[in-house]
Amino acid sequence: MSVPSSEQLAKYKQSFEEFDNDKDGFIETSMVERALRSIGLNPTADEMNDIMSDISNSNKLSLNGYLYIAHHVGCYANTEKQLIKAFTLFDRDGTGKVHKDVVKDILGKIRRPLTEGQLDQLFQNLKIDNGFVDIKQLAKALLSQ
Repeated sequence: MSVPSSEQLAKYKQSFEEFDNDKDGFIETSMVERALRSIGLNPTADEMNDIMSDISNSNKLSLNGYLYIAHHVGCYANTEKQLIKAFTLFDRDGTGKVHKDVVKDILGKIRRPLTEGQLDQLFQNLKIDNGFVDIKQLAKALLSQ
């Protein structure tokens, strides 16, 4: 994971401070998702479940814990955007979809190619419409493997 920029840290810290109602250096764990969304981060339900299970032993979260979570969620979002951008290059019709065979070809030739079994599992989790998969769903599915 990359190191957050000073601008990112300032944004994360500001959102934390906005939700630290009693200014004790902690926010309620129930406010974590709302704080993340206030700065434009949109964690998935699965991500929030993972986050909450990691911090569930307490009902409060420190600034350092929040900074770690916000940066992790932000990195995931950037990776998803990069995947979407990359697969969009193969969307010749501008439909937001790419053909399954193109995906198989690409993922079979990358540095660490997916096996046939991994590809089959990936496609089982995606809605395939006349051989095409939605690029945004594909990116999410790849990142959840």
